[in-house]
Amino acid sequence: MNTMILTLLILCYSLVLGIIFAQVLLTAPVVFKVLDSQNASKFLRKVFPRYYLLLFLITLVALLISFLG
Repeated sequence: MNTMILTLLILCYSLVLGIIFAQVLLTAPVVFKVLDSQNASKFLRKVFPRYYLLLFLITLVALLISFLG
């Protein structure tokens, strides 16, 4: 496998893990500490679809790199 392809795959997977850890360790705890439960719920309902879309797109790019590389 080409070094550049391997580097791009590692970057994609690192982005996915970093985004997941940031959501779990930073965003969610702060939201629940700062906002009341109703506003936290509204906020997370707006964030989660974008969060999962971003994870899906990065994973899709990694999949395409794997198959085309």
